[in-house]
Amino acid sequence: MLLAEHDSLLHHYVPHCQSLLEHLSETQAVIGGFSALSFLLRDPSIRPHSLEIFVPASKSEQLEQLLDEDEELLLGVPTTSPHPCSNSPVTLARITRVTTFDTFNDRSITIYTSTSETALDPVAASPATALNSWLSPYAFGCGYPILTLNRRSIVRLPVDFIFELLLLYTQLDHNGFDISAEPHLWNDWGRRVDPAASETQQPCLRAWNICPDQGRFFGDAGSLLTVFDLVGHEHDHFRLQQQPPYGLGICWRFLSDRRPCTSLCREADPLLPPGVHVMPAVLVDQTCMLRAMI
Repeated sequence: MLLAEHDSLLHHYVPHCQSLLEHLSETQAVIGGFSALSFLLRDPSIRPHSLEIFVPASKSEQLEQLLDEDEELLLGVPTTSPHPCSNSPVTLARITRVTTFDTFNDRSITIYTSTSETALDPVAASPATALNSWLSPYAFGCGYPILTLNRRSIVRLPVDFIFELLLLYTQLDHNGFDISAEPHLWNDWGRRVDPAASETQQPCLRAWNICPDQGRFFGDAGSLLTVFDLVGHEHDHFRLQQQPPYGLGICWRFLSDRRPCTSLCREADPLLPPGVHVMPAVLVDQTCMLRAMI
């Protein structure tokens, strides 16, 4: 069922999904954004006009060439820009360039190049937890399943008028998401914690892995990480092929633009140095020792 939904998503954009999967595998690319969200929620109505693909910095030109030369995909001539198109809800966080291919059915494929050597970098840097999800040829992950699967999302409210953020939040609202800058403002979550003693702080929900200030990574206790075919592809295969989430991974903290939590997540979290938002890293073992990639 999962693989059928996976193929259905790709067939929405290209006539032959297998060759596209091979190109994604070869370049360690992942599908993200609303494209991954539509798969996670099994809701085709969420599928965007453009299939959103994220690729490591050094693999970007290779992926673009593979797509451009694959006649089976029936893609148009690519166009490249340093930023997303004006009607895209994808922000510039951790993205260096954007390449778009028109498809045979008047849709498109957009390639977002990561600033680092992991395609998960811009996924983790999303300003909404609902888009902290990804889909590869072999697996899929979600950073905040306890919220996303219930159509809730923590967001960074814009201090100024930022068109991309307002477009993103409007699109989430249109798809039935309840958004909040602080998760304790949802009554059911707020009842689980004591109120903050100071108005300058918000209650900490670290115990449920949804405190915006805590360090997170795909594969931790609060995330969802599932392999499609563990019989045909063992974990050693993914490690060898450097397929997400293996190889170079990513750690992040959401760092809400609002009040810090009542705990020490923002300043004393063992995963990330104080003030750091996103950091490509090597996950050494299950004790979560990290080696930062500077």
